[in-house]
Amino acid sequence: SKAVGEPPLLLPFSVFFAIRDAVASVGFHKIHPPLNAPATSEEILKAVEAVQAAAGSNA
Repeated sequence: SKAVGEPPLLLPFSVFFAIRDAVASVGFHKIHPPLNAPATSEEILKAVEAVQAAAGSNA
C-alpha cells in the first residue's frame, strides 16, 4: 500500500479546533472566537479576552 500525506496534514487541524473549542467555552459556546492560525499563546489569550468582553456585553 502507498503512504498518503493526509494524516500529517489533517492532525494539526484537530489541535487548532480543540483550542478554538476551548476558547469558545469561555463564552459558553455562544460566541465565535476570533482565533486565526497560527494559534500562538498570545493569539489564544487575545481570543479569550475578546470572548470574555463579548460575553460580558451580552449578559
